[in-house]
Amino acid sequence: MPLAPNPLTMIAFKAVGYTAAAFLLKKYYKSEFSALLFALMRVALGVVLGIGAFVFLAVVSEYVSTPGEDNRYLNEILSYAVLACIRVASWGFLIWIVFERKHFSIVRFGIATVLCVLLSFLIDAAHGRLENKYEIMTIGFC
Repeated sequence: MPLAPNPLTMIAFKAVGYTAAAFLLKKYYKSEFSALLFALMRVALGVVLGIGAFVFLAVVSEYVSTPGEDNRYLNEILSYAVLACIRVASWGFLIWIVFERKHFSIVRFGIATVLCVLLSFLIDAAHGRLENKYEIMTIGFC
């Protein structure tokens, strides 16, 4: 989900997931770069770009929406399309800066970027499931 119900738990989830991804990238690239630093860079970049995307989508949805009609699906598709583009760009940028800059391989770069983007969506799904389970347990079915 593009806008998390609880941004702090989403950031914590991302930090843990991105740290795991960074350890795998570090091993994959045989790098000495700090996995924790890479994960923190990715989380920070994600927060900044996420806020920018939220503002962008708030402005664009006004121009894309048709007054008086239900535009939820159009806005949701637009949100995920922007989110996917941001993730490809941010993962690609960081992977290139940290690991690929000196010995670039398009295949290795593409595989690493796609897998990390998929991981981001999996983290979102896991967070969403946990967040919904928590809400059901505390609020009930009323």
